[in-house]
Amino acid sequence: MALEEQLKRTNQDLELIVQERTEEIRETERRFHSMSYFSTDINIICDEQERMIYISPAIREILGYSPESMTGKSFQDLLHQDSAATYSEVHDLLLSRPMVPQSTQLLARHRNGQAVWLEGTLNNLLSDPGIRGIMANLQDVTARKSAEDAMLFSEEKYRSLFYNNPACIIIWYLDDLTIAEINHTVVQTYGYSYADFMRLSLPDLQAPEDHDAIQRFSEEMRSVPSFENVSHSWRHLHQDGQVMYMQNTSHKFEYNGRTAVITIQINETAKVLLEHKLEEEQARNMREITSAVINAQEREREEIGRELHDNINPLLAASRLYLGMLKGSVEKRDGEEDFLGETDKILLLAIENVRQLSHSLVRPRLSPDEFEASVGALVNLFAKSSGMKVELELDDLSGAGADEDLLLSMYRIFQEQMNNILKYSHAGHVTVGVRHNPDGILLR
Repeated sequence: MALEEQLKRTNQDLELIVQERTEEIRETERRFHSMSYFSTDINIICDEQERMIYISPAIREILGYSPESMTGKSFQDLLHQDSAATYSEVHDLLLSRPMVPQSTQLLARHRNGQAVWLEGTLNNLLSDPGIRGIMANLQDVTARKSAEDAMLFSEEKYRSLFYNNPACIIIWYLDDLTIAEINHTVVQTYGYSYADFMRLSLPDLQAPEDHDAIQRFSEEMRSVPSFENVSHSWRHLHQDGQVMYMQNTSHKFEYNGRTAVITIQINETAKVLLEHKLEEEQARNMREITSAVINAQEREREEIGRELHDNINPLLAASRLYLGMLKGSVEKRDGEEDFLGETDKILLLAIENVRQLSHSLVRPRLSPDEFEASVGALVNLFAKSSGMKVELELDDLSGAGADEDLLLSMYRIFQEQMNNILKYSHAGHVTVGVRHNPDGILLR
């Protein structure tokens, strides 16, 4: 009887344990179903043949299917054909690595035909007595995937715009002027390889005399807190040493955690050289016009000087001769003024003035040595005729590169100024200076 009573109590204890265990299992199932029901993720359990034996209600919201309509169908029926290869790789890993979760992204098909990106884990739990299947936990990441794709597309557009831009684009760090990035046009424009260029700093691109300019520019950019666009022109050097004229627009920004400047450059070398050529052409044309005017004036002066010398002066000389003959035949009465003698003096003065005038109008021969002699003669004549004290300070112009037209222009300027001094200045002391320096010739 004691043994039967003991067995009875043992059975009662076992029944109680089974009831408690069953209740725990039911509670776990209720929790699992509750979690699956209210979860925004799709939870799926597949058997060994990949048939879906459990599908959570979230499939209705994400893919448009009811759990009942898809139960018993293959898991691959949910997938887009573009994910076939990805799923095949993941499935092989699940079979070779039981109990190891495999992360994946799969493209699924919505009931309306649209593609939906699912991300999550698949785990081979066939050996787990509580599951006995392949469990998938997947969430909808279509919005995030679209944003990532848009970002990648935007970045690709930026890269294409940067590297294939027809303008030179250089990114350089503001603290040490080293170069961070360049586009393809820079390589083509400067003649360096990409690797060689990336070993340079910004001053390496400029002539030594322009290094101070880039230092001042970088200091100015560092002192400006706002990221403003700054336009400037720089002379840069090609790899072969030729000068290139670059029009730049620079903008300060953060790049790789450092303050940098992106500079967009337009090569204006051809334009600048053409402008220089046009300026030289205009200067040459102006010199030719000036030379033509001077030559015309000189020819006119020579005509007037020759007329005075060859025609007017002989007439005055002949008049004085006849006047002398008249003086010998006319007796002067007592008390009468010597009108004939005064007339003779006036004629003599007129002859001298005409001679000087005709001499001044004749174009002098002017090499640098002859210029010194001509100016000296002009100064001496002026001093004698004006009674002023005149000093001449004249440098040697043999190395000044002055041609005959320039020397003639200087000579005529001296003549005009001497006349102005005589007429208007009432001066007692005149200093005439010709100084030669590297910048040119100074007349004073």
